[in-house]
Amino acid sequence: MITEKEVYTLNQFAALLSVSKETLRRWDNSGKLKAKRNKINGYRYYTEEHLEVCQQLEMFIPSIKENTNYTKPLKTYKSIELFTGAGGLALGFEQAGIKHILLNEIDKWACETLRQNRPDWKILQDDIRDLDFSSYKDSIDVLTGGFPCQAFSYAGKTGMARRISWDEPSLTLTCAPAQKQTERCHPDETRPFKVREYARIQTFPDEWIFSGSISQQYKQIGNAVPVNFAKEIGYSVVDFLNRYYEDKESQKLTNRLKVSYKEAVNQ
Repeated sequence: MITEKEVYTLNQFAALLSVSKETLRRWDNSGKLKAKRNKINGYRYYTEEHLEVCQQLEMFIPSIKENTNYTKPLKTYKSIELFTGAGGLALGFEQAGIKHILLNEIDKWACETLRQNRPDWKILQDDIRDLDFSSYKDSIDVLTGGFPCQAFSYAGKTGMARRISWDEPSLTLTCAPAQKQTERCHPDETRPFKVREYARIQTFPDEWIFSGSISQQYKQIGNAVPVNFAKEIGYSVVDFLNRYYEDKESQKLTNRLKVSYKEAVNQ
């Protein structure tokens, strides 16, 4: 069993060093940087010990901060989210520091999921066409929406039935992992992913509970925006808003100085 505090797949470690996976395999075979092997499937993996070796060899390893878009909000940014689903996009934006003042979703079980995990969120379960948002005019900074994607996605039309690899990014998850044309098979075992495994791929925290039947839970997770992906987008939104309000305040100051200068000249 792998028990190291920090474990990296071949793909992840190659990205850290800005080298190809083939280079890591060559270094492993030559002994320059020996990888460890998973005893179950034989796949290469790397640990903090490898990071120390790379630092000694002066290989490039970016810090954790350099691997994220993290930006601290300069003020409380408020948002309304539409088509919230199980909350992947909303949770990621919350983790980026954006405050949701209203969330809309029509699906009963998705709304139950949201209420169960975030009882403080204001959730409107209704068709977006029947809602009036006029009272929120000029009171929010961000309008987000995880719009339904089935009409635009090719994931369910190309027959991608295959086993997911430990060392590669996952394929797009579908609403049912055992469908014949879109099967997502466990890396080691010949079976579909369990609900909790599905949720981990979408980077939902383990404490995030999904409501409804098993099929309803798969549907919510398959339709979700990955939480970590949403968080990185949220950081970029926060960065934009920070710069927007900084420029706005700077312009106000400039205008005040111009007025003060004119008044001083005219005295």
